[in-house]
Amino acid sequence: MAWTRDQLAARVAGELSDQVTGPLSIGCLVTVYPLLVPELVHSFRKRYASARVHAVASDQSGLFDRLHSGEITIAVTYNLSMPADLDFEPLAHLPPFA
Repeated sequence: MAWTRDQLAARVAGELSDQVTGPLSIGCLVTVYPLLVPELVHSFRKRYASARVHAVASDQSGLFDRLHSGEITIAVTYNLSMPADLDFEPLAHLPPFA
C-alpha cells in the first residue's frame, strides 16, 4: 500500500482514536483487483459499519495520480517506481503478476 505522509498521519490518528468512520477510497492494480478487493471491501464494511468504502481499479501511474489528487486514500500496488513522496508498507512479498 502507498500513502502520502498526510494520509499516513491521518491513519495513525484514526488508530489512536480506535474508531473507524467516514470515507475510505481504495485504489488497486487492475491485475489483482478482482482477487483482492471484493473480499477486502466486504470484510472492512462488516467490521467497520460506520465507514464508507469505495474502490477503483487502475494502472500503477493512475494509482499514483489518484493518491496525489486525494481521489483515493490508499493503494494496493507493487513497490515499483514509487514516487519519493509516497510511503510503501508491504503486505506480502509477491512477484509482479501480469
